[in-house]
Amino acid sequence: MKKEIIKEIENIGSSLEEIGKALKNISKLLLEHENNIENFPINGEGKQENKPDIEITDENNYQIKDEIIDFLEKKNFSIVNITSEEKSTSLDTISKFIGDKYEYIKDFLKKLKKSLNTGIPIRIYMKDYPEEKITYICQLASNLHSIAFLKEYKYSKSPKYILYADPLREPLVINFINGKWLEDYLVLKIKDNLNRKGLVEGVDYDHLQNIQIKLPNGKNFELDVLFKIKDKIFWFETKTGDYQQYVHKYSEISKLLGIPQNRAFMLITEIKSAGADAVSSLFNMTVCNLDTWEEKFLNSLKEINIFEEQS
Repeated sequence: MKKEIIKEIENIGSSLEEIGKALKNISKLLLEHENNIENFPINGEGKQENKPDIEITDENNYQIKDEIIDFLEKKNFSIVNITSEEKSTSLDTISKFIGDKYEYIKDFLKKLKKSLNTGIPIRIYMKDYPEEKITYICQLASNLHSIAFLKEYKYSKSPKYILYADPLREPLVINFINGKWLEDYLVLKIKDNLNRKGLVEGVDYDHLQNIQIKLPNGKNFELDVLFKIKDKIFWFETKTGDYQQYVHKYSEISKLLGIPQNRAFMLITEIKSAGADAVSSLFNMTVCNLDTWEEKFLNSLKEINIFEEQS
């Protein structure tokens, strides 16, 4: 019995010795990690600055994103958070499809929004719809179903012409259908235009999305998209529903940012071109819709000779 107790004590001693070695190794690794963080170069400096967590698309792509943050901080805005999310090729494709075919599928999107709010599945009678509209709605519904944004989807052709759809009521889906698609569509189109003109992402331009800031007066605010193109900052806000309550607020923020009207954009899906021009004349932003925003954005680039610098 005594020998067995001694043996158990020896086993415990050996185990404690192994634990001690393991803790020593862990301490060493933590110390090395801490040293690496302190010495990691940012913007040519020897020590890393305290920057919020942001989505980095390329390991060499810190500088312009940091310059956007520096711009905000110099305007006395405190950075609260910058949403970082995994980019999805599937969602980008769907966002572009919605933006390009919006006139055909906007009624379907509105019904999806309503369904997400009420919990009642969609049933649409499309017998009197133009063939092109039916095609694009069914294509969008099929794409959303393929990525499980729709729990159920079915379209009965002639003679019924009935579409049935039931959206998944999850935050990612709700956020996307309620307007995130428009924000992503805008970013994709801007990047496409800049790339086709010879500008290089991470070198000539970059952007940040969903920037949560604290205003100088202490109130919280979220900026949809900020681009830095060459040495100029561009601000974009997007709205897929009622916009009236936001226009004056955004105009005030634009003044605080110090961004001129031709570089501060509000893209609204549900506004006519004449109405957009009227609102623009009253406030310090360029208000536009899906038909006009791209031309106005390209004109603003020409006004400040962005593309001429490339030639």
